[in-house]
Amino acid sequence: MPLDAALAQLGSKSPVASGLASLGWSTMPLALRERAFFTSRVENLRTVAEAKNKIRDALSLADEGRMNRATFVAEMRQLLGAAPGTTADLADITSRKRLELIYNHNIEQAREYARWTAGQDQDLLDEWPAQELIRWEDRDEPRNWPTRWMQAGGDFYNGRMIALKNDPIWERISRFGTPWPPFDFNSGMGVENISRDEAVALGLLDPGQTIAPRLQDFNAKLEASLPDNTDPALLDTLKQLFGDQIATGADNKVAWVPDLVGKLYDDAIAGKNLNTAINLGNATPETVSVVQRDLGVDLTGWQMQIKGDEIRHALKGHGAPGVIPGSPGETQSGQLPLGRDDLRAVPLIWWMPDSATAGQSRPDISAQPPAGWPSSIRLQSDIAGQLWIADYYVNTAGKILGFITGWRKKP
Repeated sequence: MPLDAALAQLGSKSPVASGLASLGWSTMPLALRERAFFTSRVENLRTVAEAKNKIRDALSLADEGRMNRATFVAEMRQLLGAAPGTTADLADITSRKRLELIYNHNIEQAREYARWTAGQDQDLLDEWPAQELIRWEDRDEPRNWPTRWMQAGGDFYNGRMIALKNDPIWERISRFGTPWPPFDFNSGMGVENISRDEAVALGLLDPGQTIAPRLQDFNAKLEASLPDNTDPALLDTLKQLFGDQIATGADNKVAWVPDLVGKLYDDAIAGKNLNTAINLGNATPETVSVVQRDLGVDLTGWQMQIKGDEIRHALKGHGAPGVIPGSPGETQSGQLPLGRDDLRAVPLIWWMPDSATAGQSRPDISAQPPAGWPSSIRLQSDIAGQLWIADYYVNTAGKILGFITGWRKKP
C-alpha cells in the first residue's frame, strides 16, 4: 500500500540534530542524507524528533483530520516557545513559512517515494515506462527548470521534458540526489506518467522493449555511498558535525546510531551476533542534568551501550508474541509490543530523557554501581505524546550503562 510505503520511508529516517545549513547537508554522502530526518541549522534533537513524529501523524492520521499543516505549525510553534506573530524568515525555525516548508517537503517526499516505489513494479513500468517533468503549482519566482534539465543532459520533445523513469536524469536534476519529487525545496514541480504508446512514438524505447526496475539498484547505490572508517579525516569531520549521533558498524561503514541499532535488532531476531555491542556515546548534558535532578547521581563521562543479546531478552518480554520463538512477548494491556523502530528509539531516550528513576534489575546481570547509586536507572522520554521507557544496568567498570529492557506506553 502506498501509505505503508510512505510511513516506512519516514520511519526509516533517524532524527539528526546539526548546525549544518542546506549547503553543508548537500555535501554529505547520499545514504546519510536519505536516512536522516533533519532540518537545516536546528541543533536541538528534541525539536527534530517532535517534528518527525508529527509528520508521521499527518501521514497516518490524514483521513481522520487530526494532524494537518496548520496543526503542525501551531503545535511546533508552541513547542518552540514562539512569540505571538511571525516572520517570513526561512532561517527562523519558529516562523510559519519555515515550518510550512518543513511540513510540505517531508510529506511530499514520503508520498512521492511511495509512488516511485509502486511505479517500479514491472507491469506498471511496461505500461507507463516514462514520465514528464511538469509544473504542479505556480510560484512567484519559479526556477528555470528547462535550463536545469538541459544542463543535466536531458532531452526535449516538442519542448517537453520527458525521460524514461529509470533514466539517471531524475537524480541529476534533484537537489537531493533521489529519483522522485520533490527535486528542490518548494519547487512546485512534479512528474506525470507517459504511456508506452507515447514513449515508443517519441523514440524513447523500441516496440517490445522493457526497462528494468531500479529499486534494488538505488538501494545498492545508497549502501555504496556510506563512507567507511578507512578515511580518518572524513570520520573525524563527521564526528565533529554530528557527535555521538554517528558511529561505525561491524561492517566498518559509518551510519546513524539508530540505524546501527536497527541492524542489531535484525540480528537479534535471527539469533546472530548476540555479543555485538553498539556504543551510544556519552551522557548528554541533558541526560546528566535530568539524572542529577531526579536521582542525585552524576553521569558525566558515563557511556551507554546495547548488545544483541540484550535486545533479544527485551523482545522476549516486550516484543510481539512469538517474535522470539517460545516467548509470550508483551502481555501488559497498557503497553505496545516493541518493534524495530521502538528499539531504534533507545538512543533517543538516552540522549534526551524527561525523567529518571531507579529501574528494575536482571538476576542474570551482575551490576556494579558506585556506592549510593541504584543498580539500574530507568529513563523515560515523552516524544510527541508517546512515552518511551528503558532500564539500564550500572557498571562502574568502564563507566558503562547497559540496556536491560524497554517498552512503550499506549497513547
